[in-house]
Amino acid sequence: MKEVEYKCNLCRRVTDKVDLMSVYYYSNTNYRLEINVDKSDAHICIECIDMIRETKEENLKI
Repeated sequence: MKEVEYKCNLCRRVTDKVDLMSVYYYSNTNYRLEINVDKSDAHICIECIDMIRETKEENLKI
């Protein structure tokens, strides 16, 4: 059985699946993070999550 590869929705790197709850968990509480993808298709790598956290924008929409 072949392992499925996921691509990050932001940078398109192949990544482990990171779900929306993880993204909210990692996001800074100073701003709201909205991800415009289907929940079942929310693959975001840790590098992008870190980059999102560093932006500190109020209402970041992806």
